[in-house]
Amino acid sequence: MLSALATSRAEFSSILELLAPDDFQRPEVADQIWRAGAADDRARLVIDQSLAGRTLTAPPHRARPAYLVTHELLLAWLAQTRGALVARVRRLASGDLDRSLDLDGCERRTIAALLQEASERDAAAAAALHRGGRPPAPAPPAPPAPPR
Repeated sequence: MLSALATSRAEFSSILELLAPDDFQRPEVADQIWRAGAADDRARLVIDQSLAGRTLTAPPHRARPAYLVTHELLLAWLAQTRGALVARVRRLASGDLDRSLDLDGCERRTIAALLQEASERDAAAAAALHRGGRPPAPAPPAPPAPPR
């Protein structure tokens, strides 16, 4: 699982390296970076709650702070959130990745699934930034099923 987190962040970072420092001030870029770090933070907080035996609640989604728009601050945010998540994952006991979590009483996830979501958030952010910061285009509608 750690290798998936490292790979997804490395791929995301390779896209960020293509950006000029001024690009980080664009809201669509800064927001993608914020959301990738927030996914790390969410996973870490839920893992901590779970392993401490506390009632699990997903942290509320927070808007990016207005000051978080510089190249240096956004990269520091990513390093901080991923570093904290990786440090937490390294302290997991054998078998904890498969522990089933009941989040907010309605959502069931494993710790491995939370970590996968953090990796997928990196991939989604990288793809959006590769498209210029725009959200992904909606998927085309599925073709109708053939008649029987």
